[in-house]
Amino acid sequence: VGRLRVFYGKRKTNSILLSQPPKDVTTPDTLGQSVDDDANAPKAARIAHIVAEADIDEVDPRFLVPAWVTWGGLVASTFLCMGIVKALFDIPMYDTLIAVVLALPLAVLGVRALGETDLNPVSGIGKVSQVVFAGIMPGNLVGNLVAGGIAEAGAQQAGDLMQDLKTGHLLNASPRAQFVAQMIGSVFSVFVTAGAYLLYNKVYPIPGPQFPVPTAQVWLDMARLVNGHPLPPHVWPFIAAFAILFAVLPAAAVVLKSSGKEYVAIGPWTVRTSTLLHWWPSGIAFAIGIYNTPNFTLMRVIGAISTAVFAEVAVARHRRSSNVNSVALRDREEAVLRRKIAMLAIILASGF
Repeated sequence: VGRLRVFYGKRKTNSILLSQPPKDVTTPDTLGQSVDDDANAPKAARIAHIVAEADIDEVDPRFLVPAWVTWGGLVASTFLCMGIVKALFDIPMYDTLIAVVLALPLAVLGVRALGETDLNPVSGIGKVSQVVFAGIMPGNLVGNLVAGGIAEAGAQQAGDLMQDLKTGHLLNASPRAQFVAQMIGSVFSVFVTAGAYLLYNKVYPIPGPQFPVPTAQVWLDMARLVNGHPLPPHVWPFIAAFAILFAVLPAAAVVLKSSGKEYVAIGPWTVRTSTLLHWWPSGIAFAIGIYNTPNFTLMRVIGAISTAVFAEVAVARHRRSSNVNSVALRDREEAVLRRKIAMLAIILASGF
C-alpha cells in the first residue's frame, strides 16, 4: 500500500469516491512552452516530455489511501502473520518477522519484473528467501518452506494489486475505492480458498494421482538443497559473476543519467544518452530469459517486434497525411497513436 501512495501521489482529481472526471484536454493554443515547442529539441526528449505530462497528474488527497491505514495495516498484518505461523508451525515470531521484512524488497522486485517482462517470478523470489533462511534456521525444513511461502505470497499479491491499480489509473478510478474493494475481496477469499481446499481434500488425496502438486516437490527439494545438500559444480562462480555484472550495470545507468550529458562517446561512435539508456541491458529481463522456457519468451519477443514495426508504419503514414505544422502538436499526436497501438496489442495478446 505504501508503494501505491508513491505511485498515485502525483495525480490530481476532483471527483466522487468511485470515479474521477476526465482530465482537461490541452488545446493547441496552450502548446508551445519549454521543450514542447522547441523544434531543435531531440525528438525523444519531446516525446518523453509529452508522455510525462499525460501520465503525471495529482490525485486529490481525499481519494488516496490514508497514511494511517497504510502503516497501521502493515503492522497489524505483520503481527497477525507472526501469530498464525507460531500457532500452526511453532516457528519463533522473530523468524517470521525477518521473513516479512525480507518479503518487502522481494515484492518490489516482483512488481518490477512483472512490469518489464509480463511475468512475476514468484517461485524464484521464494527461493531467494529459502536461501537466506537456510542460514537463519539451518536444518529446519518446515521453517524454510514457510519463509519462502511468505516471500512468494507477498510478491504475488503485490504484482496483482499493482496491475489492478494501474488499470484503475488508466480508467481514472479512485485508488481509495479500489482499496476498499480489494479489502472486501481479500476477506471473502480467505474463507473461499480454505473451504475449496478442504472440499477437494475430502474427495481427492492431495498430493495424489489427480492433484500431484509438482511445485510442492520443487519447494521441498530446494529446502533440502539449501540445508546441507551441495550445489552442482561451478554454480557459485556463475552466481557471483552475474550478480556483480547486473549490480554494476544499473549503477552505471544511474550515473550516466545523472551526468546530464546529451551525447556519450563509445569508441569511435557518438551515441545519444537517451538512446543508450533505452537499450541498456536489464538484469531482470536477463534473469527472466534464463528462468523461462523459450516458448514463453520467444512469443513475447515476436509480439514486441511486430508491435514496434506496426507502430512505426502507422506513425509514418500519419505523418505523411497530417497537415499539422506545430512540432509539439505533431509529436503529441504521434505519442497518442503509439499508446493506442500498444493498448491494442495488449488487448490482442490477452485474447491468446
